[in-house]
Amino acid sequence: MKKSKNSFTIAVVLSVVILFPAISLLVNVVGGKAGKDFFSELRKNLGSLPNFSQKDIHGNIQTGAEIHGNMILFSILQNQGADSVISVMKIINKTEQFREEVDNFKLITFYDSLNTEKAHQLDLDISAKDKERWLILPLNDSIKNIRLPNDYSVALIDTSNIIRHYYDTRLLPDKQMLVQHLALMPIRKKKDVVKVEQKKM
Repeated sequence: MKKSKNSFTIAVVLSVVILFPAISLLVNVVGGKAGKDFFSELRKNLGSLPNFSQKDIHGNIQTGAEIHGNMILFSILQNQGADSVISVMKIINKTEQFREEVDNFKLITFYDSLNTEKAHQLDLDISAKDKERWLILPLNDSIKNIRLPNDYSVALIDTSNIIRHYYDTRLLPDKQMLVQHLALMPIRKKKDVVKVEQKKM
């Protein structure tokens, strides 16, 4: 009986000394690799947003220089992907953190001639306040040089004007990653933000 108790004690000690640290090391290695892989996605340089100067959907002149220094969710309405792109852009636009608290976040949507009607409907759907940060512009030659992976893609552009990642708006993992990546961007908080909870109080 005493011998079996000693054997059990030795087994417990060995598991603590050898097995647990090995498991811990494995978890840290796997977790660390996943973290590095996740952040490495945002280190990519996929080009930059070309400078532009053109009239938006309301006839106001907009320039690339004016939006430089913001993080940007960029999209193009074209072919079959327009509805999917608009749907995801609207969801991000309605996200309270980006809408109420962040001062350096812009959405830009270009549209080709076949999607003019959709662009005007999008403009009707968003509020006057949202129009201050969501630009809707006709597609020009300089923007056509941006090669999105497919018609369903949106791009995340950082504050230094570099395209960091593309997301397929049809895919749930891509949509989840987009939200996570947006949260990692250099966010500038609005001054004197009053959150919904504070308003209620």
